[in-house]
Amino acid sequence: MGSFGNGRELYQYKDYYRYIDDYETELVEDEKGRYRKKVTYVGPLIRITGDIPSARRMFLLTDLLSVLVMGALLTAAFVRHTTGGWLLTVLPLMISLFTGAWLVMGALALPLSGKPMRRDRYMHSMIRCFRSCGAVLVLMAVLIASELLYRGRNGDWMFLRGDLCFLGCVFAAAAMAFGIIRLLRLVPVDERELVEFDQKRGGTK
Repeated sequence: MGSFGNGRELYQYKDYYRYIDDYETELVEDEKGRYRKKVTYVGPLIRITGDIPSARRMFLLTDLLSVLVMGALLTAAFVRHTTGGWLLTVLPLMISLFTGAWLVMGALALPLSGKPMRRDRYMHSMIRCFRSCGAVLVLMAVLIASELLYRGRNGDWMFLRGDLCFLGCVFAAAAMAFGIIRLLRLVPVDERELVEFDQKRGGTK
């Protein structure tokens, strides 16, 4: 269980208020007779139940793939290509850059030690990766549909070098995002404490 010894550390811990039910707060007297806030984590712990070295390799590969996804999205955003329109091409590309950055942040937060994860760590690593990859897949599908709609409507099926690079990056980003989902699903995670904690909390409200 984690704890925070004073108010300053408490306020710096950004997820304290978001997951406030996962913590207990008490006033403790230090050796100088001053009272300080002590925050103790009492929430659920999520554990990796499989082989830790194997999970670590999966997480490291996820780190690599997330960076490659971001690279593919950046290339797709800045390469010169035939556009299908601002709403269905430019906007999804811009959103995908934020999604890619969110994915990298989640991948870098994946635990490599194999220690049990607090709820916030779990949500900001594995769950963030799942959600970000899902968003990438949706956005890439929108881009492909936009490309097909544009070319079908205009009868332009001649692909220039920039168009091929753009489509290659879109397909690569989607394939790697799907690969990350498959990789993380291979890591066995025990969520029983999380489920039981939320059920108990819901029953007491």
